[in-house]
Amino acid sequence: MFLIIFFIQNFIYLKHIVLKIISIKINEHYIYLLSFLNVISSIIWLQLIPISLFWAYLFLSVFYCLEIILCYKGALMNKIAIALTIIIHLLCITSIVNSLLCFITHNTINYIINESILFMITKIVTSLLCIFMMYILIKLIPSKYWPKLVINQDEIKIFVSLEIITVACMLSSSAAYHVDLFVKEHVFQQVILGLSWLIVQYIGIFMLIGFEILRERKINIERTLQLDNIYKNALIEQSDVIIQVDCKTGIILNHISKGIPNAHLIGLSYNQVISDVISNDINVLDREQIKKVSDLNYMLNCFKSGKSQYSFEYRLIETNKTNFEWFKVNVIIKSDITSNKIIALLIINNIQKEKDLILKSEIDELSGLYNKNTTATFIQDYLNKNTDGILFMIDVDNFKSVNDRLGHNIGDRVIEDVGRILRYIFEEHNIIGRMGGDEFVVFIKNYMNESKLETIATRLCRLMNKTYYNNNQHVTISASIGIATVFEGINNFRDIYIMADAAMYRSKQKGKNTFTIYNYSPQLQLISSKSS
Repeated sequence: MFLIIFFIQNFIYLKHIVLKIISIKINEHYIYLLSFLNVISSIIWLQLIPISLFWAYLFLSVFYCLEIILCYKGALMNKIAIALTIIIHLLCITSIVNSLLCFITHNTINYIINESILFMITKIVTSLLCIFMMYILIKLIPSKYWPKLVINQDEIKIFVSLEIITVACMLSSSAAYHVDLFVKEHVFQQVILGLSWLIVQYIGIFMLIGFEILRERKINIERTLQLDNIYKNALIEQSDVIIQVDCKTGIILNHISKGIPNAHLIGLSYNQVISDVISNDINVLDREQIKKVSDLNYMLNCFKSGKSQYSFEYRLIETNKTNFEWFKVNVIIKSDITSNKIIALLIINNIQKEKDLILKSEIDELSGLYNKNTTATFIQDYLNKNTDGILFMIDVDNFKSVNDRLGHNIGDRVIEDVGRILRYIFEEHNIIGRMGGDEFVVFIKNYMNESKLETIATRLCRLMNKTYYNNNQHVTISASIGIATVFEGINNFRDIYIMADAAMYRSKQKGKNTFTIYNYSPQLQLISSKSS
């Protein structure tokens, strides 16, 4: 029974402990043979124990050391350290098990060693406990740390010295095993001695791991700090403003504007500083959103949910209080491993040039209104989310005559004037665009009753009824307007465009300078016209 358990113990030790730390010179399958040889050596070891515990464990120590030195690769000191580990386990656990059995049976350790049944019980229990402790070690120590146990030779030398002292102390205390007198205090001392040296052994093992973890952490910290400095310098050079905030205390740790530190802001409350900026410098349309996304609690909640970065944009009012510039804020939140703080880094850049480029691609240069593609996209985006709205289709009457008789310069002026009139009549939040040539559209983003629609359409017809002159030639323009209201079942721009376009052509047929409101009837599909 013992020999089987001892074989399993050695197989686990050689396969799952030693092989994790150092590689084997021979084929791994020979571990079965090595485990069997250890079982053979244990027979000699068991025969020697009743005669001399010292010579028994000395024999076993030499056998394990030679086995690992001859069959495994690596530095000599590493192999000795690994071999002595199993010897210390056997010595310490045997001392504890023997002593506990003495308490149970009220016999001396010498009696237990010489009583074959009790002796085998101690050896079986010792091997089982060794297996259990090796299993715990395998589960506790991650695989990546096993080879690193023997990297630092200076630490291994200290560890081996500690192991030799442990073996020497345990063997010297074994002289008391041959005393025939049962002394409770002495037996208790053996338990404490075995337990203490076993704990020392594990402290040594975990210190080796701890030193390696500390070295890794130091390297990572140095690498992180080095990268942080690189990124920090790059960000300072490329960013307009950088703000570093302690999310827990709310204190500004750093504030750099155009590469120059603002010492007067460092140490102040972030909430107070940002609140003043929002109240005084941020466009009123952006303030509520900026209050939310720039709040420290919002940042902490993002970090806790695994979102370590996000961005937002805002409009900063210029000194004259009439114009504004667009800025983008990239927020990066991370845990500072050197100070155990949660740091938020706000990187602020002026993106007005980017916005101008985007705007240029969206705006019709002549009229200053949205171009055809942008207009269609914005209206469709609105219809995807809403079920209301009104589309005005506006065609400039006699525009071709303006170009033919007065010249394209005057034609361009007509387009510019129409753009100004439409921006004047319709509110800014509506979608106003030029579809091309003399065709314009306005999409009103809410419901409006028919009376108000007629008032706006009449006013638009009046303002656009205008005469242009050049070289004794003159042409009068006006507006033919078609109006269509979004109703249930209309969910795309094309449908409402077709209805407004049909209404606009009805206005043309009625003599121009008028408007027509499209009234949809499922049975008749009628268009009713109302003139200005």
